[in-house]
Amino acid sequence: AEMEAGTEAALRSMSPLRVAQAIDALSPPSRTYKSFTAASGTQIDFTGIPTTATKITIIFENLSTNGVSNLLVQIGDSGGIENTGYVSTAHSGGTSANSTSGFICTYTNSAPNASNGIIELHRLSPSSQSWIMSGQALSLSSTVTSSVGIKTLSADLDRLAIYAGGDTFDGGGVNVVYE
Repeated sequence: AEMEAGTEAALRSMSPLRVAQAIDALSPPSRTYKSFTAASGTQIDFTGIPTTATKITIIFENLSTNGVSNLLVQIGDSGGIENTGYVSTAHSGGTSANSTSGFICTYTNSAPNASNGIIELHRLSPSSQSWIMSGQALSLSSTVTSSVGIKTLSADLDRLAIYAGGDTFDGGGVNVVYE
């Protein structure tokens, strides 16, 4: 009690509870990696994301499609992937594009150009259904895309998809890490 009140004058050991609290405070957050998924088809789905996740990182390597559509990240809950209600902007080379159908990951993509990048989704708060997205991508032609967006779901996020915008993935892959 004296230690908690700050009136402790003598040097004493910490209680087991305080030792455990100090370890928890200094421990890195628990991370789970989904297995690296090779890109194929028009959409790459990731399901089974814990509804307690507050940060999701999407990492893509040499991700390419057979066309020039912008790559989008779409999120969803137990009702499925949502393709409306996004506020998303991508900026590249002095121009920008907006999307309401997903978070834009790449912009001014040209076939058969592959992109590498990282997209982060952050839950606004543990009790919120709003997700903020920020990302950076670099194409093999040295085009840099910066993107940002927000989307509010009606329930806890438990899935996401990387959408090829109507094109078909023809190379590269994606990994998802959640905390």
